[in-house]
Amino acid sequence: MTLLSAREVFAHAGEQGHAVVLCLDVAGGNADVIDAVCRSLAAVNSSAFLSSTPRSIADYLGTGHFVRAVAEAQDRYGLVLAAHLDHAEDPRDVERALDAGVRSVMFDGSARPLAENISESLRLIEQAHAVGATLEAEVGVIGGKEDPGAPATAHNADVADVEAFVAAVEPDLFAPAVGTIHGRRGGEANVAWDIAARFGKELAMPLVLHGTTGLPTADVRRLVGLGYRKVNYATAVRDAFVAGVAGVLDREPDSVRPQSVLAGGRDEVRRVVAELLLRLLQ
Repeated sequence: MTLLSAREVFAHAGEQGHAVVLCLDVAGGNADVIDAVCRSLAAVNSSAFLSSTPRSIADYLGTGHFVRAVAEAQDRYGLVLAAHLDHAEDPRDVERALDAGVRSVMFDGSARPLAENISESLRLIEQAHAVGATLEAEVGVIGGKEDPGAPATAHNADVADVEAFVAAVEPDLFAPAVGTIHGRRGGEANVAWDIAARFGKELAMPLVLHGTTGLPTADVRRLVGLGYRKVNYATAVRDAFVAGVAGVLDREPDSVRPQSVLAGGRDEVRRVVAELLLRLLQ
């Protein structure tokens, strides 16, 4: 069982002529979500990050299951996939994921003082590189919240902070806050195009776009053109699965077959992911 890093995923995307790679939330390793996502990816031979947060992984079946589920999907569908730990705010979650075989991790130290974010990121990137993994880091605070809890108050990345962080850490992937919003509870996205363009021009590593669900496709494509090569969709996938399940229950309120109910969730996720791929890979 060999899981891949961002390095391998981006290499495959380049071979396929894809400028962008989707990062899709798979609810801690949910089999139905993974199946639906992978069927859409396989239709266009697209690489991807299958991601989950520490909270989602813990609320489902744990890190071991998450790792096995992505590895199995990689083999079953013949896809180039990375199991990606998203928004780990506790360094111990990053360390546990690396120990379990995850090779694409994000340490989100954005709520910490800059010096502490730098020191922890430096320590974790050394551990990641020692096992062939890649580390994503964040500066500035992306608003909203993927998991239950109070929405984070957004503030865009300060240019001087970004320059200091990148010079010190040299992360493999970098997620500067540029005005996008996680989930549904953080208000409206307001992309700071001037700093987004500056980061795209000046920073050498692939940039990461969080809070993509609510952005118009034209804005996402514009950001991809500026150097944002990994785009994250969590709310879109989660909403699709829940809506698909709810639709079956509305139509068949007396259903006692979990297979039928879950198939509705899979169908809706497959449709939504196929549309995202069509919009962004064309």
